[in-house]
Amino acid sequence: MSIILIIIGAFLIFAGIILPNSKSGDTVADGRHTPTDSLLSAPADSLSENERKGQQFEDYIITRFAPADYSLIEKVNDYTSRHHATERSKYADLVFRKEATKEQFAVECKYRSGWITSKGKPALTWVDQRKIDDYNQFSRDRNIDVIIVFGVGGTPDKPDDVFALPLRMLQKPLPPYKEFVSKFRVPDGPLDYDARQHNLNTSR
Repeated sequence: MSIILIIIGAFLIFAGIILPNSKSGDTVADGRHTPTDSLLSAPADSLSENERKGQQFEDYIITRFAPADYSLIEKVNDYTSRHHATERSKYADLVFRKEATKEQFAVECKYRSGWITSKGKPALTWVDQRKIDDYNQFSRDRNIDVIIVFGVGGTPDKPDDVFALPLRMLQKPLPPYKEFVSKFRVPDGPLDYDARQHNLNTSR
């Protein structure tokens, strides 16, 4: 009997040492344990199609600002770190400084492959009220203009048309109509920030 009790006791001690060391997480095919924390960052090649387009359009907009005249001081989106992107997506995509005046402003980039139809009229998809509120809060917290730049048609790195609208023009979560958006078309050429208009135009 004593031998049986010793065996049972040894088993319980063994189980007490080994089992608590197992933590929640994923297990790969060969049985090795993968901690949950290691799943927080996704590799760049796992970007969705929309994320790739967004990244390409942001890069395109950056190239529209002359480096001698403008400095990119923040690029908010980090598509390879989705855990942090969830929080940071409350902010505008890009923050620039105009070197001549030291004024800062933010640009939120939105690429759309084409126009949708809303109430029988061509329009663009926009965002929900929560996102609008986030952009407004960002503008207030930083005391800078937030400018919404739409790229429409073509490809994200070479859209057919570019439109720049001050955030104050897009305060409702409704699709902005083409008739309205077209008033803010930005021609080809280097982009220039106009603090008086709270918007972008071209420098030539």
